[in-house]
Amino acid sequence: MDASLDPAQLPLGGQKRSLTWRIFGGRADPVLIVSALVLLFFLAWAALPGLFATHPPNKIGPDLLQAPSRAYWFGTDEYGRDIYSRVVYGARIEFVIAGLGVLIAMAIGIPVGLIAGYRGGWVDGVLMRLQDALLAFPSVLFAILVVAARGASQQSIILTVGIIFIPRFARLVRASVLALKEEDFVTASRAIGASDGRLIWRHILPNAIPAILVQITLTMAVAVLVEASLSYLGLGVQPPTATWGTMLKAAQSYPQQAPWYVLAPGVCIFLLVLTLNTFGDGLRDRLDPRVRKL
Repeated sequence: MDASLDPAQLPLGGQKRSLTWRIFGGRADPVLIVSALVLLFFLAWAALPGLFATHPPNKIGPDLLQAPSRAYWFGTDEYGRDIYSRVVYGARIEFVIAGLGVLIAMAIGIPVGLIAGYRGGWVDGVLMRLQDALLAFPSVLFAILVVAARGASQQSIILTVGIIFIPRFARLVRASVLALKEEDFVTASRAIGASDGRLIWRHILPNAIPAILVQITLTMAVAVLVEASLSYLGLGVQPPTATWGTMLKAAQSYPQQAPWYVLAPGVCIFLLVLTLNTFGDGLRDRLDPRVRKL
């Protein structure tokens, strides 16, 4: 058996199973499948908004605050713009901000967790205290500081989300490293002369990928809420760009006159966050050898 393989990744016959098989193979998980399909639907909106939208998202029209109809599926806003089309185009902003923000958090948090967990001692202590400092800093206050320095923009939210979530990945990877570096396959590789770099990048990190994948989905769910909250407070992407948070902010002035205006972005935020959390929980159940059912 290759010393780099985690025994939990091996089927009874000894052949390594792919990550895709471990997620979707074996006994079907209806919740995981449904959440994956819903997530693909939102991703299709984000990737090809022009294909799904029925109107230009910023086109002003004479039909102000019109109820949902055949012409306007989700109704119109106070400028006569089609709410459905704006929701569709807003999905791209949500995924770009959440995705790039999480990517920044991973790019910094994963190496920090690897170094802290593998080296231990004072290196671990210093790096983890830095993560504690980030966790102790209020997210909204940090966002205000970033906006004050850079201005309210999409880039500011991406930077804010990235820095806020660095400790999530650093702590997760550190915990994985602490558990994995004492496993027999790592000890065997060290005994035959594998360098520290090879142990980390070829043996430890690949076995931590399942936990990182779960963390990505769960963190993106929180990132969507952070973006919506900052945009609602006026600290995010500025109008007329369509985001679900800015749409909620505008809709608060018409709760009785146009309830559909509030429901459209609100329901989308709810469904996307629920889908990401459910998909993440499903991944954890499938990838964790202590709970998955073969």
